Amino acid sequence: MFKWTVNWRFISEELFLDRKFHLILLLFHFLLLCAFFGWKWRRNSVNNSKPHMTRTNMEICRLNTNHIAYVLFTSNFIGICCSRSLHYQFYVWYYHTLPYLLWCTPFSSPFRLLLFGLIEMCWNTYPSTTISSLCLNVCHVTILIGLLYEQSKYEKNTKKISKLN
Repeated sequence: MFKWTVNWRFISEELFLDRKFHLILLLFHFLLLCAFFGWKWRRNSVNNSKPHMTRTNMEICRLNTNHIAYVLFTSNFIGICCSRSLHYQFYVWYYHTLPYLLWCTPFSSPFRLLLFGLIEMCWNTYPSTTISSLCLNVCHVTILIGLLYEQSKYEKNTKKISKLN
């Protein structure tokens, strides 16, 4: 119901209920998952230098716990960002992952804390307002952009090693 939404209060109820809006959100969800898979998750895995394994060269792909957490947390965050309607109880779906995600971005620590505080403020505004809803979406998009463009520690270390060789 539109009256309980936290994330899309700044759009009209007609647009919120429009089937095309739902399909656009679903399309964005799919495209973001594909973008993260292609640019971040797959390239960050330990075995990224051998994308096509042959029978004679079968190795077990060893993933570290940091990579697994990153994939799970970002995929959940993408789902949150593309949800048609978030209600107050849904904040628990990603609240505990926000510090990890924020520290995976290239932003400075004060800016990360500002984003975290703004998200908290948006979720603690009852009932949601146009401003709190818009602010929540801006914070989410900012984090997504930061996650998408931040170079992982694995990629940085690989580039350093290749420069030495």
